[in-house]
Amino acid sequence: MQSKQKITLYIPPELHRKLKIKAAVDIESMSALVEKAIAFYIQFPDKVDEIKSSAEGKTHQIHMCPDCDSPMVMRMVRWFLLVVEPLRFKIALL
Repeated sequence: MQSKQKITLYIPPELHRKLKIKAAVDIESMSALVEKAIAFYIQFPDKVDEIKSSAEGKTHQIHMCPDCDSPMVMRMVRWFLLVVEPLRFKIALL
């Protein structure tokens, strides 16, 4: 008897691309990553909902540059410097 079951999943192309990249970076198969994700979701559904609800409305996380102490955000794999002006923020491409 097989210890694994083959299934077909339909996911958006961008999610598939991110899964491929994550698998390559982690030197792990896409199947192993999906298996871990599903197992975690089934075991801790309230934790997943908590994380999801805490992230709603938050599109970027602000990081402090260790060299210059300037606030920065990452968008589409590029770093942007937050330029603080009175009563508003501007984003400068690095």
